[in-house]
Amino acid sequence: MHGQLTVQWGPLREPKLLAVLLTRPRHRFTADELLSWLWTDDEALPRNLHQTLQTKATRLRQALHRAGNPAILPRADRGYRIEVDKNVIDYHAFQLHVSNARALSAEGRHREVVGRLERALSLWADEPLAELDSEPAREWRRTVQDNDLLPANVLLLDAELKLGRLHDALHRLDDLQRQHGDDVDLAVRRLRVLHGLCRFEEADEYYLRTRRRLDRAAADELRRCQDALLAGRDRVAPAERVMVAAHESPPPPRLLPHDLPGFAGREDVLTELDRATGVADEIRPGVVVVSGLGGVGKTVTVVHWAHRVADRFPDGVLFADLRGFSADRPMADAELVDLFLTALRSPMEHVTRPNERAEKLRARLTGRRTLVVLDNAASTQHVQSVLPLLAGCVVVVTSRHWLTGLNRFPRVVLRPMVDEAARELLAARIGERAEREPAALAELARLCAGVPLALTLVADQAVRSGAPLAQLARRLRDPETLLGIGDDGDGVDTSLRAVFSLSYHALELADARLFRLLGLHPGAEFGVAAAAALAGEPMSTVERRVATLASAHLLEQPGEVDRYRMHDLLFAYAAALAADHDEGSRARTRLLNFYLHTAHTAHRTVFPHRQVPPMPDRVPDTPVLSFTDEREAARWCLRERASLVAAARHAARNGHHDYAWRLPHTIIDLLKRHGYYSDGRAALEVAVSSAVRDHQPSAEAASLNDLGHLSLTMGDTDASIGYFLRALRLAKEIGDRVGLLTASLNIGRWQRQLGQLDAAIATYRECAEMAEELCDHDRRASAAHRLGEVFVDAGRYPLAEEQFLRALRIREQIGDLSGRVETLGELAALSRELGHPLRARKHCEQAKALLEQIQGVGAGMRTYLVLAELELDEQRTTTAEQHAEEALYRARRAGSATDVAQVLVVLGTISRARGEADVARDRWLRARDIFAGHHRLDDAKRMSERIAALEVAQPMIPNARTPSARDTTQLGPRTG
Repeated sequence: MHGQLTVQWGPLREPKLLAVLLTRPRHRFTADELLSWLWTDDEALPRNLHQTLQTKATRLRQALHRAGNPAILPRADRGYRIEVDKNVIDYHAFQLHVSNARALSAEGRHREVVGRLERALSLWADEPLAELDSEPAREWRRTVQDNDLLPANVLLLDAELKLGRLHDALHRLDDLQRQHGDDVDLAVRRLRVLHGLCRFEEADEYYLRTRRRLDRAAADELRRCQDALLAGRDRVAPAERVMVAAHESPPPPRLLPHDLPGFAGREDVLTELDRATGVADEIRPGVVVVSGLGGVGKTVTVVHWAHRVADRFPDGVLFADLRGFSADRPMADAELVDLFLTALRSPMEHVTRPNERAEKLRARLTGRRTLVVLDNAASTQHVQSVLPLLAGCVVVVTSRHWLTGLNRFPRVVLRPMVDEAARELLAARIGERAEREPAALAELARLCAGVPLALTLVADQAVRSGAPLAQLARRLRDPETLLGIGDDGDGVDTSLRAVFSLSYHALELADARLFRLLGLHPGAEFGVAAAAALAGEPMSTVERRVATLASAHLLEQPGEVDRYRMHDLLFAYAAALAADHDEGSRARTRLLNFYLHTAHTAHRTVFPHRQVPPMPDRVPDTPVLSFTDEREAARWCLRERASLVAAARHAARNGHHDYAWRLPHTIIDLLKRHGYYSDGRAALEVAVSSAVRDHQPSAEAASLNDLGHLSLTMGDTDASIGYFLRALRLAKEIGDRVGLLTASLNIGRWQRQLGQLDAAIATYRECAEMAEELCDHDRRASAAHRLGEVFVDAGRYPLAEEQFLRALRIREQIGDLSGRVETLGELAALSRELGHPLRARKHCEQAKALLEQIQGVGAGMRTYLVLAELELDEQRTTTAEQHAEEALYRARRAGSATDVAQVLVVLGTISRARGEADVARDRWLRARDIFAGHHRLDDAKRMSERIAALEVAQPMIPNARTPSARDTTQLGPRTG
């Protein structure tokens, strides 16, 4: 069924049953009919025929379902039938093609008849029902061969005779007459072919030999044919006979470059070309556009495809390199016309005017099944005037440009190869050395970024040098070296740099300038606003320019309308171009100014109550984005996350330290809220280093504080105290009271982490007084919240509730949504601890409502964990597990290992309540290991005790409140 069924059947009769049913779709076969089809006379019959058939039908249904096949085998009481569209069965599709061919033949469209019948006969892969030897099967085979296959071949022979393809017809007759030697229709066609080729002696001998074997009626028919042919032969003069023999049509043109040996990959593109041109079904004259960046393999792929399908185009294949992107002059229309007329062996001596030659080409190709490849077009205009001359052909146009003017035609876009295909291409060209160095091979493939030209050049370099692949990979990490491979001084520069330069130099000057400046961006992906900052031009102007670059396949869009990405190798080329121009410093400053001021705007939109460092002045001709609400601001910051972190590094490398330490402070709060802790730490490390180089001790202290806070959240207690103490010392030296307050808050958090509760309480009380004096409401709320957490750890619940409520009031006043979620989570946990489940649920619902607004992942962990514990208290283990899984996702997303451990404690408790001791043990073991790895030794010890208790405890659904995560960690408080 069109190759759709790929089940491995084995020696069973299921495929035979399927074959019989497919001979007559939707026809009900009785059990007796199937018996006669499936079992020969000398085979033992099954004891229970109906049971055997039902079993085989069931297996067949399962096989069809597994294969995803459209055929359905309904259940029936009195027989078996298959429901399937006839056209997906090769035999019935063959019949449809033949029927259409007969209609075309009646209209005199013989070239189309040949194509349709060749397609039909290609479906006849083997002898039908070859696996069945029963009498009904043999009779069915005889019928379809006599009534379907042979008449289709005769119809094809007649079409070939009409077209003068006598040699093709003779070869076909040779094959057919081996099996049907006495068929008079075939004998008549052979006589006609031999006479047409002026092989008269052979024709006479064949006639005499064959007539003796035929019966009277067939012999009379053959005699009448021979007499008619002899009469026609007598009317042709001897000289004319020579001309007739010489008039055999010239072979069709095959104007194609050589196929690439060992071509690999691109099966998706080849399939898409088959579909777009109709090769996969019925060839349709028309145009297909193939586009992609330079070096991506457009020409090689299309040429390989053309070689693969050339036999589907009996009137030939034409190819022209239009030189649209070349050091030579682009091919003109007149040159193309002459090239094709010459290939078609069409005399041009007496046709001198270009328009007459063009008309001759159009007439020569009309009604012919010809494939035309127009390679390397510069633009739509380059091919616009020649396409009407090729109206009856299948035309494939390749270009580095999108060719917007041809948007009405199907399009195939070649993109860089995926990693696996790239490695396979490299390995095929390098040979056995690739197997010995798989890691180096993978790195070479990564450096080439999927561009086939780069892969080919690198493979050739590896073969030529014979050096270890790892050594070659180290050398090619330098982008300049990689771009230059292929320029070996033999006069033809085939390097990537040369290929890319053809696209670059084809651009208008302003577009080329933007392409060059994009090489200064800290990453290959960017928004239009960042491009406008680099160019120092209005966004509306830059939008047009980036669209032009995208049309030239120098940029691609990763899925959003205002974002673009440059391929890694093109990015390296653009960066090299930018290094040779003197406007880089100004463009880089504009870009950093854009990112800093826009990130600052986003921070103020999301966290209006929090302070950030003072901003430098805006640079002229630099855009700054604004945001309508918190979600839009957060979305921009997270989307640009990689660029913002890279911009901080970029600024530090290029000496813009005032930007390098400021940028991290505008994005760190959003990064922490959404769990991008690693990115936040990388940015803050840059901030600390650049603050030192910029001689900004206050900024250095603030960066150290934030870095320590993040390290503590991530469970790195040793590193965190080092950062806090350095920040504290700096703040004291310069008299920075805000810095002193921040460092003290963080030290209190570290003290609590180590279980030094009295010291933490004293520290937080000092912080609360200091924040009151400074009127710093954000830190007042933080001090109250942290103090509440320590009181909970100490079992002083009334004082804890008092502090949490104070923190909640302040955070409501200053609009701190994420802070409110954090405090509500702690109030919920405390309410549950005190035996107030309704109050706990109320706090959780309030927190969940706020979570929908801020879309954060870190703070919500506590809320969902308390909800899980509340459900477990009510013996609802299913919903408890759902809430706990959500808490686990948020803890992992936030990057807090100790939070993950707390959730695992609750998940283990849920498993134990269900009687799943092994699952509980596994979860508690993982929690214990996390606690131990983060120096939470008391917590780890308590988990070991729980695990040991599993050996003697009886599984049960608890009637009272279950132990909470807080019970496990009361002496070793959570981070966060």
